[in-house]
Amino acid sequence: MQSSLIKPSKNSDFYTFFKKRITFPIFDTMNNIIGFSARVLDPNDTPKYLNSSEHPAFEKSKILYGLNWAKQHISQFGYLIVVE
Repeated sequence: MQSSLIKPSKNSDFYTFFKKRITFPIFDTMNNIIGFSARVLDPNDTPKYLNSSEHPAFEKSKILYGLNWAKQHISQFGYLIVVE
């Protein structure tokens, strides 16, 4: 449950937190999955993005998505370009 993939409902059952969304794993720099981000498929649904609940290994404000893949190139070229 720490991953936020399922959540408890009011009637003691569980529901899928990222239902009807495309879900992406979020990795730390050692390639461990530490959380998830999910985007709606239907443009009328909100919110547009949902993220895993924060926990000690996943503090969203301290994570740069894709850094695990880019770190070798950052070391090689000596810089990083961040875009949104």
